[in-house]
Amino acid sequence: MNSSLLGYGTLAAVVIGVVVGIVLFNGADEALVESESVAASADGAAGSAIEGAVGTLENLNFRLMDYDKLVATVDDFGRDGPGASGENIVHSDKPLKTETLTIALPLDGMIEYKAIMDAGDSLVYQWQSAANIYYDFHAHQPSEVQGDGFFTRYAEGEGTVDRGTIIAPYTGQHGWYFLNLSDGPAEIELTVSGYYDEIVRLDLGG
Repeated sequence: MNSSLLGYGTLAAVVIGVVVGIVLFNGADEALVESESVAASADGAAGSAIEGAVGTLENLNFRLMDYDKLVATVDDFGRDGPGASGENIVHSDKPLKTETLTIALPLDGMIEYKAIMDAGDSLVYQWQSAANIYYDFHAHQPSEVQGDGFFTRYAEGEGTVDRGTIIAPYTGQHGWYFLNLSDGPAEIELTVSGYYDEIVRLDLGG
């Protein structure tokens, strides 16, 4: 095995780390995330091969890695060792949940679905519809923390599908506002999987 390459499992972890890093960087408060060039660590060659941006949030610590520069270690017997360990993983004491919800919206109907999450909780999601839908993917902290008007917008747009990954930058409600833009009734299928407390529905007259 070439010592400059890592296994496919590590590559998958790297890809997930990049996705999570992009989502958190674009959505979280700038006070929670900072970009820096990572210097050589105490692990030697493996640490010095890791470059990118580092994000920290309580139990969350991840790095964006340049795969081409990762170098596997070699022991005294010539066996390949890990190029990086303990990176891009967030352990959870919550059970894994998976839910698929069917959301019916009348003409001009609107609604919100939110996942109740603690800081550091994560989930992956996908929603799809045959109709054109406006969506606002955002989060609210408890009102006693930031007031009723504060929210963090992760993404907004319109279309028939959206999917991604989110790590909650703070404890609160994280989810979707949907508005039916089509000429008749619409149906949305929303699937979420991850570590959260529950999914709540907020009726907005739709």
